[in-house]
Amino acid sequence: MKKQILKIGIITLIMICFSIPSFASKSGIRGIINKPASSAFKSLQSKTLEAVTDALIKKQISDNAEKSEINIKMDESKKSVAIREADEASGKAAAEHKNALEANSSSNAQQNVKPQAKAKEFDSSELTTPDSSIDNSSSDNNNDSATDNNTNNTDSSTDNKPQNNPSFDSSIIPAGSLGIDVSEFNGYIDWQAVANSGVKFAYIRVAGRFSVSASIYDDARFDYNIAQAKANGIKVGVYFFTQAVNADEAIEEARYTIEKIKPYGVDLPIVIDSENVSGGGRHSAISTASRTEVIKAFCDEVSNAGYTPMLYASTWWLNNKLDMNQLNGYRVWVAQYYDKVTYGGSYNVWQYTSTGRITGVNGNVDCNYWYN
Repeated sequence: MKKQILKIGIITLIMICFSIPSFASKSGIRGIINKPASSAFKSLQSKTLEAVTDALIKKQISDNAEKSEINIKMDESKKSVAIREADEASGKAAAEHKNALEANSSSNAQQNVKPQAKAKEFDSSELTTPDSSIDNSSSDNNNDSATDNNTNNTDSSTDNKPQNNPSFDSSIIPAGSLGIDVSEFNGYIDWQAVANSGVKFAYIRVAGRFSVSASIYDDARFDYNIAQAKANGIKVGVYFFTQAVNADEAIEEARYTIEKIKPYGVDLPIVIDSENVSGGGRHSAISTASRTEVIKAFCDEVSNAGYTPMLYASTWWLNNKLDMNQLNGYRVWVAQYYDKVTYGGSYNVWQYTSTGRITGVNGNVDCNYWYN
């Protein structure tokens, strides 16, 4: 019995071994034996191919969906940057930031106020409302009050004031004079009406640097504003809205400004505007030391070109974002929307409101007070 079982097993083994090399055969006993195996193999191959194909299709669909989502996010990001940079170019972002930052507190901030004067009190409407008709060209009292006010707010004497470059004579603007600063954000300006309103000087934005892309942009109304202001007897200066993060960029900005003003010339110092933008900015992200280096590089480049440089910043920015010990040789234009300046250093111009009203300018405009 055991021998028979062994014999059957050997025969079966031989038949299996004999059929392995001939799976493809379709005739004879081997074909009959191999047919089920071949059919199973083909079925497995077909199902495997189908599964692989299905997986590849699903992956392609997933990849396309992911790419589409990425493209949508990129488009949204580009659109957001474009909107932000458009606001920066118009001056809107800076205006919004200054309005938020320069109010000392919601209870104490005072918009549309006139700089205080000890010797003589002006009517605040003279400085901030339409139909203003100030003429300070021969007012000794105004000169005295401006000096008293400056001393009261800063506790610094005129001996500590920065020396002017030969290219600029501060006496061309009587102390106590009203001025404005503008950009394309202010739209069309009737400069003859502005001059008739008693405005003696104007700072006009020449250009700026974007806080995201870092490229330089021109102010769309610079040429019109500077030409018309000068044509109507208003003394003009220019400012560059910086977002520089190193000395090389600052020098680039200074040179760019100098080239832009060559056809017109300027009466007043060339200003680097150092501040944040709504939502932050590359200039505010650097260290105080680096930011101070930026200001120095810009001012030195302006000075080397024969012009007088000046720094614009808020009181908070001057106290917290710049090392003013390193910048005490430059003129300062301080922004603080309050009834007095609380910055303790020397300054030459005070931007005291961003919501002034001047005939010839539609809507709000920054108003400034000239010391020397």
